Amino acid sequence: MPAASPPRQPEHPLAWFDTTPGRAVLADEHGLLMPLLVRCPGSRACLVLPTARAAEHAPPLLMPNEARWWCDRDGWHAGDGPVQEAPTLTAHSIDLVVAAHVVATLPGPQARLAAIHRMMAPGGTAFFVEFNPWSPYRCHWRGHGMGAMPLRRLCALAGGCGFEIEASYALRPRTSDDSSGMLLRHNWRLPTWLPFRVYAVRARKREPAMTLVGKPVPSTLLGAPNA
Repeated sequence: MPAASPPRQPEHPLAWFDTTPGRAVLADEHGLLMPLLVRCPGSRACLVLPTARAAEHAPPLLMPNEARWWCDRDGWHAGDGPVQEAPTLTAHSIDLVVAAHVVATLPGPQARLAAIHRMMAPGGTAFFVEFNPWSPYRCHWRGHGMGAMPLRRLCALAGGCGFEIEASYALRPRTSDDSSGMLLRHNWRLPTWLPFRVYAVRARKREPAMTLVGKPVPSTLLGAPNA
């Protein structure tokens, strides 16, 4: 009897999200976040997901104009189009971005954060959704070649790219039809959210600072102080 083939990681680490458990996690995350997403102002949204199949089958974000991207080791993809260095076609125009499992799961997270920052309009809102690396649920995805990042590390990287962190949430997607999902806003208290499988960070692209235009007003017109 021939020896069994040695175990190896899949060629596409994010293919886990195309399995039944992976699709269920993405769907439940979307449903749990939807009450927060519908409150975001603007008319243009972009959903960034880990695989082409996930981007194709994801529910809409309920904005008039919506783009869908997916990201892997090769770069950014829009539908069946060619690989892009960054989503430049939507530069500085997107009001809402939901990036699920595309920042921390692969190497080079800061480059993807910077690309998302470039595609957003000033004042726009981004939600970054990632696995909690300390949750016991990590045993379900850990052997598929994916990485994970602690919440504070992601917030620090996002802040360095120009985002202002507004809130963070702990998510517990359902594991079966008999269970229920849960979303909690938390304030860094580790024991509260440690068992939760997923976290989400809400961040805003800072508005550009105001600058003075023209010559300063002469001090004589402002009135001189008494001698």
